[in-house]
Amino acid sequence: MLRSPDELRALVEGYLAELALSPDLGGLEEALRYPLESGGKRVRPVLSLAVCESAGAVAEPAAAAVELVHTFSLVHDDLPALDDDDERRGRPSAHVAFGEAAALLAGDALLAEAFRLALSYPTPMVGRELAHATLGMIGG
Repeated sequence: MLRSPDELRALVEGYLAELALSPDLGGLEEALRYPLESGGKRVRPVLSLAVCESAGAVAEPAAAAVELVHTFSLVHDDLPALDDDDERRGRPSAHVAFGEAAALLAGDALLAEAFRLALSYPTPMVGRELAHATLGMIGG
């Protein structure tokens, strides 16, 4: 039986909340979790889960990777060098909350964590697709 969008969103939220980030990040974990906890509809990972679930595939890592890439893009877009937005979803942007340098590194780390998840599959196809989509997003 396929799950509802609300059930899939709850699955994504739970997965992201429990996601073990690389211990190599040192003191950056809070700066990475902060933009992930700001909510949102989680449309991208919910769609990823729905498609994979309908095909009978395990999708939580891939869905989380898509959300990490999306969050990376928001963190970087808010930086003073780009859109210079001080707020995101009614909260201070990451660069306001943690400083510009920490926000930049947090965005980079979110992207790296996304690829770590995508490359956890037995085939590199998920990582390739994520790279292709990410480059398209960055290129505008």
